[in-house]
Amino acid sequence: MPTKTIVDAYFSAFNKHDPDAVVALFGRGGTYTDPAVSSGVKGNALKDYLRGHYRAFSDARYRLLRMIVSRSGLMACEWRFAGTNT
Repeated sequence: MPTKTIVDAYFSAFNKHDPDAVVALFGRGGTYTDPAVSSGVKGNALKDYLRGHYRAFSDARYRLLRMIVSRSGLMACEWRFAGTNT
């Protein structure tokens, strides 16, 4: 699957608040990390983490601003988050 397609699917799943779709994009061994889970989470732990995130930010929205892909396939994304912490 082309990189842009995967990134679009990832942001779409986040914005739909669909933890199952997000986890599916990581495959069996993929690990999600961010400052809140620096050690990483995957599978059911990622689903639980996302459910908690969506409870805290019920109006969470992510917008992809820029994506850079290197010749070797590494990528970086700049994105903006908006949401109200309840």
